[in-house]
Amino acid sequence: MTPNLALHVTLLGWFTSSPELKACEGGRCETATADEFDFSMSGFGGGVTYYFMPANVYISGSTCVARLTLTYENVSGSTDYGPAPDVTVGKEWWVSDSWGLGLTSAFGYRSVSEKGLSENWSGPSFGVRFSATYN
Repeated sequence: MTPNLALHVTLLGWFTSSPELKACEGGRCETATADEFDFSMSGFGGGVTYYFMPANVYISGSTCVARLTLTYENVSGSTDYGPAPDVTVGKEWWVSDSWGLGLTSAFGYRSVSEKGLSENWSGPSFGVRFSATYN
């Protein structure tokens, strides 16, 4: 076992209501707000985290797959699964002998296809997350 190195399972997800959607074709883009739609993403995968001790600062990377789900008036449709790599940098504080809680900045990129469309639903994501680690 390598000190300060951890393998992990990654679960991804988010939800938004009335999202702003941007569609591009041939260099021309249009933006619209989808007032009556709910949009969500869910994904899973695995990754590796390296801790820089004793500061308990870490960098983590995950290889994931994800899909998008669009809901309109209780009718849902989902895309196929596609690649969703994820990179985070964070800091954790020990709150007990076994548990660490922390704050993380995250970057990801999603690219999923939908049957019947020539273009993928794709784009970057940035976020701030809370973390909990059991050791």
